[in-house]
Amino acid sequence: MWCPVGCSSWKSVFDNLRETSGQVLKLVALGQKASEDSPDKLPSLQATSCLIEGGFADNYREAELIVSITATYLMVNLLEYFSPIVSNVAGNRLALDFPVYSHKDQFECCAFRWPIKDDPQFHMFFEYAKSGSFDSEALYSRFSFIDHETGKLHVKNGAECFLINGLGLSNEMAAKYCDLVRSLDGYYVFWSEVPDEEEYRDLLGCIEVSDDFTRAINAVFGDQTTSLDSHSNPGKIGRPKLRDEIALAYSSMFPAGHVAQGLTWKTVALRLSASMGRTVTVATIRRGLRERDEQK
Repeated sequence: MWCPVGCSSWKSVFDNLRETSGQVLKLVALGQKASEDSPDKLPSLQATSCLIEGGFADNYREAELIVSITATYLMVNLLEYFSPIVSNVAGNRLALDFPVYSHKDQFECCAFRWPIKDDPQFHMFFEYAKSGSFDSEALYSRFSFIDHETGKLHVKNGAECFLINGLGLSNEMAAKYCDLVRSLDGYYVFWSEVPDEEEYRDLLGCIEVSDDFTRAINAVFGDQTTSLDSHSNPGKIGRPKLRDEIALAYSSMFPAGHVAQGLTWKTVALRLSASMGRTVTVATIRRGLRERDEQK
């Protein structure tokens, strides 16, 4: 598949995240057994088999879904912290806003928890999977404008509705994003620069929710040394600063909270967008407020 010189394609990055998810979840599922097995034996084990054996999944479909949820969660965080570019074969390159890269399940608003199957945030995925109406491919396909196999931009069914009801954009703004993507026929998602080893390890901190995960991640990638939110390169890590600004703007505009004024999240997003002069989504507002509260 075509890729600009010096860039990393959507497929290569997503494949890497899926491989990482499998490596980490395999060690988490094995637990103490991972440290007892010889190193040459571990690579032959599949994450799905380990998840079933460890009691985290009842069957292959559930195990594969656990790996896929983890990989998608990592991809959403990567898109947020390491903004990609879009490019076509003519060499035209553009940087676009987050709504273009959004996933309809808004993983950026979720906190990763383990076991995933017991997490209310993801419970319905497994219920749908039991009925045969949902699987990993269905999850990957829920990026609003990105073909999950090639990274090509296109307007998917329900994208505009999601921007309005999910992200809280105005009807006019949602229509503009859809028109923008339609105008970018032949454009694909790439990264001109992907995280280095230290930054990649930091990215994995978003799924480091227990000692088992810390041990598993460290076994594969080494200790975490820094935090994405405190990274010194503003060219790569811009959105945490944006969320801080949004949280401050929210507190200034709604000192007693928006619920006290009888306002919806969508109305809040519209007012903050107008005040800040840029598109502000409900997801970014809620995450900014959650991170602010966690720091108190």
